[in-house]
Amino acid sequence: MNFQTLIITIAVVGGVFIIALLICLFCCCKCENFGTKRFENKMQKQSDKTRTKQQERRSEMKQRHDEIRKKYGLSGQNPYSKFA
Repeated sequence: MNFQTLIITIAVVGGVFIIALLICLFCCCKCENFGTKRFENKMQKQSDKTRTKQQERRSEMKQRHDEIRKKYGLSGQNPYSKFA
């Protein structure tokens, strides 16, 4: 085999290997960023859902407390509020 042909072949194979490695790295980084954005969106949706449930629970508790205040006649103005 000719020495010049061997050097050219090794250079081409090395170049193809380097290009393939760079393409793999680019794809991995792009997929990782996409996965991170997807995870952030999922966490945001879960946070919104939790916040909505919490607000519903607060409103239900406030309604229950108001009903109890009405039942015991405490729905009027607090007599001690004028001292504050």
